[in-house]
Amino acid sequence: MAGRARHWDTVGEIVEAMRTSIHAGDQANTFRILCDGVNRLHWAADDGCLSEAVGTPPATLGDARWDALLAGSIRYRIGGQGGTAHYRASRHPFT
Repeated sequence: MAGRARHWDTVGEIVEAMRTSIHAGDQANTFRILCDGVNRLHWAADDGCLSEAVGTPPATLGDARWDALLAGSIRYRIGGQGGTAHYRASRHPFT
């Protein structure tokens, strides 16, 4: 990947952008950040950098609902790429 522009974000970068948006109270933007970031993970897979993009699960976003949505979205997207992701929410989001 050296010398090429990267057109995808790591999960850590996605989480930091989401966290900023959550703290600003902007749910629509938070959802957009999540969708855009997760949907670009296929580019990381195409670049052979999926493990770099996914890395280790980040710290909580501070809201179990967002944590669950992020975890489920990543698992769904990674599963479609033939990979695995060990992401799960800290607790069931509906309790």
